[in-house]
Amino acid sequence: MALTSALRGAEAVFLVPSAIGDATVELLYLSAKQGVQRVVLVSALTVEYGGGYARFADQFKAIEDAVTASGLQWTILRSAN
Repeated sequence: MALTSALRGAEAVFLVPSAIGDATVELLYLSAKQGVQRVVLVSALTVEYGGGYARFADQFKAIEDAVTASGLQWTILRSAN
């Protein structure tokens, strides 16, 4: 699989949920399996502060939960734009 070989030797992955869609959990699993140490996620302020559409906040929250449960070191960037 191309993704597996692309992750081999990587120290970190940078996740933008709109770019990977529903593959987040699989990507996190493959990353950990290939020895990636850290994941950086671009999320949204609505997860913590509300506003906007609830469905988007819920989607970002689910992805944040997957990241924090992945066993990888993580950084979450909550963008306002």
